[in-house]
Amino acid sequence: MGKREKRNKKKNEKNKNDMKQKTLAERARSFFKNYFWILIIVPVMIELLKGGILSAIEDHKPSRFFMIADLHSYSLGDVDNERIPIYTSNEEACTLLELSVSNGNKVTVDIKNIIIEVMDYKDLNAFVVKNPVGGADLKEIFTWECSISPEKQKYNSTFTGTKQNSTEEMSDINYVAISPDDTGEFDVKIYPDTPGLYEIKATMEYTYKDRVEKKDSENKKFIFDPNHELRIENDD
Repeated sequence: MGKREKRNKKKNEKNKNDMKQKTLAERARSFFKNYFWILIIVPVMIELLKGGILSAIEDHKPSRFFMIADLHSYSLGDVDNERIPIYTSNEEACTLLELSVSNGNKVTVDIKNIIIEVMDYKDLNAFVVKNPVGGADLKEIFTWECSISPEKQKYNSTFTGTKQNSTEEMSDINYVAISPDDTGEFDVKIYPDTPGLYEIKATMEYTYKDRVEKKDSENKKFIFDPNHELRIENDD
């Protein structure tokens, strides 16, 4: 092979390599030209969709709001082998339902209402109390009040604040807020209008995001005996 042929061969090979490089460069430019916006938009859309999905999940997540109910016991007695609180007044030593709540949500909830429902009732003559004894000391602070009767229905409570607050001062307050991951204590003074054995349930209504939720307590029993008419038996 002569020198000229060798030169032509090298030249042709160089031209082929240049063409390959040019083709690759054009392909790269074409790719970025056609897909540049896709490379930018797709991640943004993914994040938006992810945020929307997470937001939707968060919006429809069940409320993590908990409540424990207990009756403050001034005195106690046994009825059918069940220890039941006894109340003798609608004044200082009135029936007192203590509600302990916990807000496990990531948003504040507002307590709108506390409802006391009478689930069952027995006249004083329908049962006997055994071994009555004194109970805990009086509490000084109450926050809600509710009047009830023997009728099995729901009764709304009224928020009254504390003994340091007058009813007038509470007139503009429509709810009590509980911050995320916080707790609250609520006392409900219950005023029966008839002596007897009551079984009640408390329902707390509260706002969770844009809706109203309800939390029920377990049933609780108490005896209301303002005139000291209980039939009492003591073990020998």
